[in-house]
Amino acid sequence: RAAVRSMVDAPEKRDELASLQRRLERRSDLTAEALARANRTQLEILVAIKTGSAAFVTGKGRVPSSELVEMFLMTRCRNLNCKSMLPVDDCECKICSSNKGFCGACMCPVCHKFDCAANTCSWVGCDVCGHWCHAACGLERNLIRPGPTLKGPIGTTEMQFQCLGCSHSSEMFGFVKEVFNCCAENWNAETLMKELDVVRKIFAASDDFEGKGLHAKAEEVLSMLSKKVISLPDALNNMLQFFKYGVTDCSVTGSKSKGILAANQASQSTIPLLSPAISPPKSFNFNASTSILDSQIDALKTSPKSLSIEPCFGSSSNPLAIEPRFGASPKPLSVDSRFGASPKPLSVDSRFGASPKPLSIDSHFGASPKPLSIEPHFSTTSKDDEASTLETVVKCKEAEAKLFQKLADDARKEVENYRQMVRNRIQSMEEEYASKVAKLCFQEAEEKRRKKMEELKTLENSHYDYHKMKLRMQTEIQGLLERMEATKKMWV
Repeated sequence: RAAVRSMVDAPEKRDELASLQRRLERRSDLTAEALARANRTQLEILVAIKTGSAAFVTGKGRVPSSELVEMFLMTRCRNLNCKSMLPVDDCECKICSSNKGFCGACMCPVCHKFDCAANTCSWVGCDVCGHWCHAACGLERNLIRPGPTLKGPIGTTEMQFQCLGCSHSSEMFGFVKEVFNCCAENWNAETLMKELDVVRKIFAASDDFEGKGLHAKAEEVLSMLSKKVISLPDALNNMLQFFKYGVTDCSVTGSKSKGILAANQASQSTIPLLSPAISPPKSFNFNASTSILDSQIDALKTSPKSLSIEPCFGSSSNPLAIEPRFGASPKPLSVDSRFGASPKPLSVDSRFGASPKPLSIDSHFGASPKPLSIEPHFSTTSKDDEASTLETVVKCKEAEAKLFQKLADDARKEVENYRQMVRNRIQSMEEEYASKVAKLCFQEAEEKRRKKMEELKTLENSHYDYHKMKLRMQTEIQGLLERMEATKKMWV
């Protein structure tokens, strides 16, 4: 055992181990019956050489002899934590059928190795056949690559894992999100850094918006963890918030969020009169009750232009002229003045919009020889401005309607894609069910045939025994008759 263990563990003795394995492959006398009669220690040594694993000769794990025989014959998984019968679940994919000794439950189809890793992103799996692969092996063989998605518009891509067994494409963003949501709370700092490094490598070649955002977020959090700028709970919370709310422009430290908030406030304070060109972003949530254009129109209604009144005061001999300049909709100006011996203030009541402001002018008119004359001049609003404003509103509404129609068409296409996926899935499940039912019926028929053959053999054996007994009895009877004849002759 010690010699075999040292040979398996020593890298410089790999050639010797490979030579012994080739010799075992050429041995045709090592059948199940011969191995069942072998000593347990011999079985452990043979299995250790055949599988190249020193776990069988350490003496720690006691494996039954029957299982050792099956492991040597490659009909049982050599992983001591798995030990499943091969092929797993009677899998008939090209990986399980062409690689003897391959376990689809715990081995990587690329390197054919296994480990005890669990709750990790370093193993990626197929949604259909359940085969798992090392993320590093998948990246090396280009099995993890951008592929066409059925979720978004036609032509968009997402990171997918191409299974070697069934050639099915499984999306990676949802897989990584599920792993983080279910398992991240049990990770320590070292494990989280390893997982972030794996995620960063997986989404390094991503072309879609979510994949690029996840790659950038993983790099950012990994860098901050390596520099010990952020604590483990904050890093975990930041990643979970990213998966919950999606891709945002805010960084972990929040340095960008202040600039974005200031930009939003500045854009809200200065609303342009002309509507800008509407270009839909990649993800936009529309509200049927309000829109961007309505908010701009409300802002125009609530903030009219200020009314400027420029009074021109001359001498006592010249009349007082008040020239108010109005915006779009002038309103009449009412002037109440009282003249007497004692000087009284001149009150000008003008109502502009919803908040009238009185204009009071204090002047003494006792010595004035001429009466006070007030000449208001009103500037009317051009009809062309109103027409252009209405035309702008109509154009914006038309652009908004086209945008809504485009989004509705995209949603309809997405629903149709989902329906097609469901139909394909149902068809594949029905075919799989039919094949399993046919296989089950075939197995039942084989079992009935085997039982009938056993009954037939039993009947044949019984008939053969009866025939032999009949012949023996006939022979004995013939002998008795001959002796009786001989006795009669002697008496006569």
